[in-house]
Amino acid sequence: MTRRQHSAALVADFLARGGTIQRVPPPKPTVAADVVQYLQERNIDVQPVPDHAGATTNYVYKGQLINLKTLLAIANRHRSRRRLPPFQLAGRTSH
Repeated sequence: MTRRQHSAALVADFLARGGTIQRVPPPKPTVAADVVQYLQERNIDVQPVPDHAGATTNYVYKGQLINLKTLLAIANRHRSRRRLPPFQLAGRTSH
């Protein structure tokens, strides 16, 4: 039996026993503040670090300075464990 046939047999057996397969929902468009709020609501200590102009580009997580991309990856790991759609930052628009 090939690997593909074996996988198909396992899935068929799972479904025959009443199992279901669900797709992960598409990414949820969001802004950085939503990601910070989501993590803070789950008692994950994340603090924004404003720069000299007052804008937030970095964050402190477990004593380390991280950027938004890393913060998003952390939040999405937590969301995937709970089978929630991943965060995806809204794209920038040009004027």
